[in-house]
Amino acid sequence: MLNALGMRSRRKLLGKLAFVLCAWALFALPSTPYAQGIQESTPKPGAIFYSNFGRIISMGADGSQREVLTRKRIRIGSRSILESELPPGDSDPSVSPDGSRLAFLRTAQSGIAKAMVAKSSGENPKPVWRRPGNGSFTSIGWAPDGRLIMTRLEPVAVGGQNFVDFEILSVDASGEGVKHLLRRRYRSKFGSGSYLSLRGVQFQDLGADGRLLYTQWNANRSELRIRDLYNRGDRLVAIGGEDAAFSSDGSSVVFTRTGSSGIWTINADGTSPSRVVAGPGMYKSPSFAPDGSRIIFSSTRNFPGAGRDAFEIYSVASDGSCLTWLTNGTPRSIDPVWAPGLSGYAPGRCGAAGRDPLIEVEPSKSRKSFVKPRVWVGTKIGARVLSSIDYLIPSAPWDAYVYGDCSRFEWRSCPRPVRVEVGPTCGGGFGPTVSVGTELEPRIVRGVLFVASKTKSGSPRASQILTGRSTVYVAGAGARSHLIAASQLTLLHGRSSLELEPPRIPRSWSFLAAHSGRALNRFGSVRAAADRLGYPPAAIRFGLKLAPVLRNLEGETTISC
Repeated sequence: MLNALGMRSRRKLLGKLAFVLCAWALFALPSTPYAQGIQESTPKPGAIFYSNFGRIISMGADGSQREVLTRKRIRIGSRSILESELPPGDSDPSVSPDGSRLAFLRTAQSGIAKAMVAKSSGENPKPVWRRPGNGSFTSIGWAPDGRLIMTRLEPVAVGGQNFVDFEILSVDASGEGVKHLLRRRYRSKFGSGSYLSLRGVQFQDLGADGRLLYTQWNANRSELRIRDLYNRGDRLVAIGGEDAAFSSDGSSVVFTRTGSSGIWTINADGTSPSRVVAGPGMYKSPSFAPDGSRIIFSSTRNFPGAGRDAFEIYSVASDGSCLTWLTNGTPRSIDPVWAPGLSGYAPGRCGAAGRDPLIEVEPSKSRKSFVKPRVWVGTKIGARVLSSIDYLIPSAPWDAYVYGDCSRFEWRSCPRPVRVEVGPTCGGGFGPTVSVGTELEPRIVRGVLFVASKTKSGSPRASQILTGRSTVYVAGAGARSHLIAASQLTLLHGRSSLELEPPRIPRSWSFLAAHSGRALNRFGSVRAAADRLGYPPAAIRFGLKLAPVLRNLEGETTISC
């Protein structure tokens, strides 16, 4: 899970993990049988494995033949804010050298990650570590000899002080034969049970000649390093290195770099660094094809302003030519790895490749606390696609629909994401979270009240759409995207209709519409009217604009808030 993120993000997540562990301290994780009896299976030629919404998925080198391998029945829908930061499920896949087995991490709702092994088809998953302690795994992979290499964290208390033990270790596929490859103990930033430290190490790859590629970080910088497991020599490869992997012959390393976007290669001795892929956005998990011809990685390069929701899987030739994407859609796709020992690594086409978006995110039907009517704006707003649905707490009557991925290959097609929050016009804590400007511009759209907003300087802020007892807030992008959202507004999980329910207008708004004009006529200025009515001047200006709109709005009623 943590391997999918950069060093700075990883340290933030470790802090959130510490908080979660405190909240779950009274609960024991269920025990499950050892990994054993896993039968061999062979992946499809040219296969790539990756993670997506807590599932491990495989596909061909051209992005076709997509197949969900683990957690096939989960619903791709709403998550709490906490689950979005520490997503439960499966991540960090790795295929054994003979192609028969699949290793990955399985993260519980508590934030604890277990190391798992299954057939390469995803069947018969079993944990490979059942030893005492409160540890959690942050990376996993295969050694050339078929052993597993893992990074394990465990909080410890020594002499009244709190530490975090970082350990890179090796076990066989059944979890036996433990070998300790690298150990570090760093002071914990928080109290007992905390996984957060300002320093740490993480396994990246292991070469056939016994060289361990790993990352080491502190509060100021990260380093990509190689440790010779035979003579214990340890040397720096690249300052700022994060996610990394060897080429098949061990002569080169492909990696990402803190503070410098793109994909880099470097000789294993630390010479001749070269940027293979440049461009905005985040870049993670690069990996050479077994024949060295191509590199796969995950990136938000087609929607750099959106954040983690926009991750897709990309493929590029090792010389930087023929860049293309292999996924297009939501939820985000991360942690790509090649299945070893196969042929056919070319993607077939370069560039956008005519790949239509696959949108699997959908609202939950099970939430009961929503006001009526329950509405939304659909799976797309222009080229932006629905990437996640968050809520603060299960009982809160607010959903946040985030349109944080772009269906187009070039990043300029989607400059900013859109956030749509839906909840009750009156009452209902924990929402909205978006910012509404002080200058409001009301109008009628599709028979309901649409209120755009901006600051005094003219910067746009969230728009509001009132229908029935619901208010829809649309934030991000520009006014055109807000109007597109209003035009697409429809019932959720019900009969689609062009007709929307007339709005319930807050009584305070009705008061402003009725009295702002009279006060202005009587007292001569907006400020004097505001002082008399007990409202700020911006509210009086809103009331003056709202009055003629409400006179032309049919069927509206007022509601006391």
